[in-house]
Amino acid sequence: MSNKGNNRHIKRLASSRYSNVTRKTSKYVVKPYPGRFSSDERIALITVLKEKLGVANTSREAGRIIRSGKVEVNGRRVDTDKFPIGLGDSVSFKDTGESYRVTIGRYGTFSLVKKDDDKIGNVFKVVGKYTERKGRERIRISNGSNLDAGKDVRVNDSVIIDNGNISKVLRLEKGARCLVVRGVHSTAVGEIREIKKGTMLRNPTVEIESNGSTFETKLDNVIVIGS
Repeated sequence: MSNKGNNRHIKRLASSRYSNVTRKTSKYVVKPYPGRFSSDERIALITVLKEKLGVANTSREAGRIIRSGKVEVNGRRVDTDKFPIGLGDSVSFKDTGESYRVTIGRYGTFSLVKKDDDKIGNVFKVVGKYTERKGRERIRISNGSNLDAGKDVRVNDSVIIDNGNISKVLRLEKGARCLVVRGVHSTAVGEIREIKKGTMLRNPTVEIESNGSTFETKLDNVIVIGS
């Protein structure tokens, strides 16, 4: 039986819907390294430069820009072509001063907005929490990082990260401002009206009011972006 795992490439036709890359320009697209974000919700930095921002015409040009040390992700220099990029990350260029943040486009696809026009900021969702020895509280956020946190931070809350530390906690609660990142209501920004607990047969959901209308979506599809 042939090996089906550990491939170092992805065929464009089989790439995730989230990546939103052109399907027929070439056979393959660069596969990002694992570790940050889920496999279906990340793309390689070299793909961001070449196909999303258009700062390079070829992969070779994009690779040279990255290895020159002119590209920063979340304020830190990155010189790895396959560095994974996902929701909430910011990509900056030292020589031009331009900065972009990863957000959600139509149908829940990868999208970039210029940070000059960005009113949300770099926000990551808390997807897990655990206690280490001696009662040390730790959280896991949506980009794969593990951080120290107090007892007041809960799963499904959001955190704003500054220099690797939590600068602000955004609670999942009634009245909070949120962004829908998956599903038919992707890109919708609204206010939480009600949080409905799940059961063994039904996922927890959130009722959101946006632009004068109200809809309901899964809690997993929502990230809090303001209080």
